Amino acid sequence: EIWNPRTGKWKRDKKMRVPRNYHSVALLLKDGRIMTAGGGLCNKCKVNHPDAEIFVPPYLLLKNGKPAPRPKIVSASSTIVPGKRIQVRIDSSALHTFALVRTGAVTHSVNNDQRRIPLRVVSRRGTTFTLDVPKNKNVLIPGTYFLFVMNSVGTPSVAKMLYYNPGVQ
Repeated sequence: EIWNPRTGKWKRDKKMRVPRNYHSVALLLKDGRIMTAGGGLCNKCKVNHPDAEIFVPPYLLLKNGKPAPRPKIVSASSTIVPGKRIQVRIDSSALHTFALVRTGAVTHSVNNDQRRIPLRVVSRRGTTFTLDVPKNKNVLIPGTYFLFVMNSVGTPSVAKMLYYNPGVQ
């Protein structure tokens, strides 16, 4: 299923080829695809699944199945600090949205650390955007994040990795 934040509804997509149950993993990749792996021990499973699949969400594709045009991050800081601003340069001056997504930490098919944090655009000068990083350290917890930029139809860039280390301010 795919969540649409604009409509507030879930939409069913194609089924996975292999059931991914207990001890499975689903991780968002830097390029916006999703890797699912492992699993087994279900009622009808005869074996465990020491394999993986890559899911390509429809928002990465045009209606003809070819890759959709994507924004590109040209440059950005590699570190983030709660309450500070960051500058991100992209390949277009059109309006875009930005979000941090904490990299996954999955065990027993539960991803406790995944979170998406929208970033507010404070200013835009040409292709350089200044973004507010949340102050709340319960929202922005230490660790590694993907920075995504989304175009007007919601297609994400390939992410840039950003790091929040509270010992480095």
